[in-house]
Amino acid sequence: ILYTQRQANTAFQVHSTLADVLVPDGTSMGSTTEVYAWLQTVLDNVWVDPKCGDGLCEAPFEFASYSRFGCRADCGKLQDVQDLTKVQV
Repeated sequence: ILYTQRQANTAFQVHSTLADVLVPDGTSMGSTTEVYAWLQTVLDNVWVDPKCGDGLCEAPFEFASYSRFGCRADCGKLQDVQDLTKVQV
């Protein structure tokens, strides 16, 4: 029962993906230049800004548009996506 609750398959996929990106290729780094190059590769591969208009709503970075905020092309308009109630203050 515990095996099915902990979702081992999903955990393995997450672990293997992170290990592929975060673990350096070599066994040692000889200079700060190599460390910076490795770090730049990690940053370029992991922290990618989503592109509005590619047809995929990538939450939480892209969200339904309201006013001038959000990505209407991928996520739609907030009033169409959620049930909104007007409140007069």
